[in-house]
Formats: sequence, structure tokens, C-alpha cells
Amino acid sequence: MNPKWSIAVFVTVLWACNEERTEYPAQIPAGIFQPPLVVAHRGGMAYAPENTIVALENGIRVNADVLEFDVQFWQDEFIILLDLSLDRTTNCSLPSSAADQHVRASCDAGYHWQPGDDAFSKGAGWPYFRDKGLRIPVLDDVLDAVSEKDIRLMIELKHNGALPGTVSLSEATDRLLLKIQQYGFGSRVMINSSSSFVLARTEALLPEATTILSWSTQQEVPCATKVLDAISRGIDGVSLQAANQIGRPGFDACALMVRDAGMILMFWTINEPKMVERLLRLG
Repeated sequence: MNPKWSIAVFVTVLWACNEERTEYPAQIPAGIFQPPLVVAHRGGMAYAPENTIVALENGIRVNADVLEFDVQFWQDEFIILLDLSLDRTTNCSLPSSAADQHVRASCDAGYHWQPGDDAFSKGAGWPYFRDKGLRIPVLDDVLDAVSEKDIRLMIELKHNGALPGTVSLSEATDRLLLKIQQYGFGSRVMINSSSSFVLARTEALLPEATTILSWSTQQEVPCATKVLDAISRGIDGVSLQAANQIGRPGFDACALMVRDAGMILMFWTINEPKMVERLLRLG
């Protein structure tokens, strides 16, 4: 288990931190708490088009600790994309499986982008990215762009094994880990997945990487069951979907289970400073 971080805060937007000292609860066991990490979700999608090089570069510029992005394996390439189609993020109406080199070069990845609606972007005159040459990157593009930067990466493998023409989950995982090894990024990478198989495979083949098991409110598996599974498999941490869950007894107990096990505790959909403040008060 990687003990370097015990708690991380997964944010979709980034903000200026309060410089005043934060007082944490006295009941937290000594050594459990570490300063939280700020993760730029899809590169910080409130400030630039998600899962693009410009978003990831902006995440570095605003001093995020970790850059998070999604990968899908198609046609011998890991493309940086969340959805199974290009409709939402580009001007192309195509499935993601069609995103070959020609499609990636022709589709505008900044076409639909709008700045986030949080208080920090309202009326701030944020630039728009349509017709600015933004393209769908592949994993090599990202690794090349950050190779000289002092930042960690969180990669979420989106597997589409039920679709024709896709490789197995095992092969997709192995190819991803091999790519990371080829770039020498093992200790800088966090593999985030809702699949215990992907993470167990990572622990076996790339043990220097950090493994994070993700739990969503849409999953039928209860939160505590997911955490116990992560503990039993030697996974390094758990990421919990926190929207509309913070304060509920079962959710808080689940989060404390992760923390007290000495694992990395992450939350996602943390889009408001008040949510961060509450999580910090909870320890």
C-alpha cells in the first residue's frame, strides 16, 4: 500500500486556497492526516475543454497536484475521451471508436466548451476555444506534454469490451500499463477504476503505481462493501462520489473506514469550496 497520501480531494474546478491556518479535529490519529491533493478533473474542465492538452497544461499552470483524464483503447491507440461518442465535446457526430488519426485531426475538441458556472468564472471573460485548433489527444500526446513536469497523473480506463472490435479488459489494461512503463511514469501514475480486476492487475504488473478503486452512487454495490473489497485486494485508496452524500450516516462511516484503514481517501464531484471545507472539518 502506498502510504504517501491519506486524504485527497477530487475537484472539477480549482480555486485560490485560503491562506489562513486550518484547524483539524483533535480526534484524528497521529500520522493519518496528510495535506489534501487537488486533482484537476479531466484537466480542470471548468476552465478549458475537458481531456485536451490545453486543459492539462492549464491544470499545471494553476498548480494542481494531479491531472486526471480518461482513456479508451481503440485501433491500437489510447484516446483521451470520456464518452462513447464525439457529439458532446466536438463538432463531429461519430462514435469514439471512429476516432482514428484523420478524425482526431478534423474534429474540433473545443467546439462546445463553455466556462464553468461557479463563482470564479462568472463574468471573468474566459476565452472560448472553438476554432482554436484543439484536437482529441492520444495518451502519447499527454505523456510527451508532461514528461518534464513535476506533476502526477490519474488515469481512468474506460473499457468498452461489450462493443464490437474492442480488446478484452485484460489486454486493454496490460497495454496501458506497458505504455506507462515505456515512458518511465510508473511512480507518477494513479490508476483509477471501478473495476477491481484492473487495479489488481496493476498491483501485480506495475506495483509502483498507485491504485484507486472508485465508488459511484449509481453502483448497486454498497459503499462499505466496495471499501472492504479494496482493503482485501491491497488497493491503495478509494474514491467516493460525494455529491448529495456528504452528511449521510452510511457515507460518512464509509469514508471513515477508508481513512482509518490508512488508505488514500478521495472524493469526486467536489465543485464548491463549502464542500471542501466540510470534508476538511470531517478530517
